[in-house]
Amino acid sequence: MLAKGHALSGAAAFLAAAPFVTSNPAELAVGTLLCAGAATAPDIDHPGSTVSRTGGLATQALGAAVNMAAGGHRQATHSLAFVIAATAAVHFAIVAPAVSTPAAVLTGFLLAVSGPLLARTFGGRLSFGAFFLMAAGSAWAIHNGLVPLGEWFTIAVGLGTFTHLLGDMLTPEGVPLLWPMRRRFGIGLFTTAGAVEGVFTFLLAIGTLGLAVRAVTGVA
Repeated sequence: MLAKGHALSGAAAFLAAAPFVTSNPAELAVGTLLCAGAATAPDIDHPGSTVSRTGGLATQALGAAVNMAAGGHRQATHSLAFVIAATAAVHFAIVAPAVSTPAAVLTGFLLAVSGPLLARTFGGRLSFGAFFLMAAGSAWAIHNGLVPLGEWFTIAVGLGTFTHLLGDMLTPEGVPLLWPMRRRFGIGLFTTAGAVEGVFTFLLAIGTLGLAVRAVTGVA
């Protein structure tokens, strides 16, 4: 699945879970974008992916290092072990001790990834600046305690990385869900960047908008 579809799936997942996670409007907004960004994170194992290119040479170098350590693209970072490890690391190293600086950095980076992807879907190029300001503003708000850290943050990261696996399981290549076991899980609904994925992404965008309206208005 392409990065745009992953970001949409992360946003949709958090919006769907929002009634059980938070009733705070700021947490809802930041959590949705954070989850969308986290849904692209497993592709850090590919130096040419959107998430790897977002931070320039620094994240491309990180992508190359992760690619080598993970055993290639769609290997270790595309497993339940990675989802659990990433979620636990965020919770116990950032959320539980309420360490605002790394939380702000992670938020700013992941929103810098998800913002342009969602802008491309809903707002076009003219909204890129708005998404950039939202990323910077969200990072600043978290760093200064205006949006307190809580379980919503952990859930956004964990849910986002998990939806990435689900998205790639829709392709013929599948993912090594139970890594280090080599067996891959996939249903082959569509090929990456194919016409069927385009239709799926369009429907996902409509669903995401509907979930956003429900979350904002409180209409079930």
